Amino acid sequence: MTTWDYSRPAKPNESERSTDGRNKIFYCKLCLNPSYSCQNLILARYHLSHSHQIKVTDTETKAKRLRENRLQNKWA
Repeated sequence: MTTWDYSRPAKPNESERSTDGRNKIFYCKLCLNPSYSCQNLILARYHLSHSHQIKVTDTETKAKRLRENRLQNKWA
């Protein structure tokens, strides 16, 4: 499972993105009252680990996969 599998959609009175619009806000679907939110996946993983004893492994991003493929092709 990924970090985003533990997120919930923003409620009508909550922002979906950060004030600058660049980051999607993580809302923990396991925390109801009070709710937990953050703009950083490292903090979200820390929260899941320390509040819910859930360890989420770091998933490979699309950008990282593309970069590694380019490097492999360059040296092949």
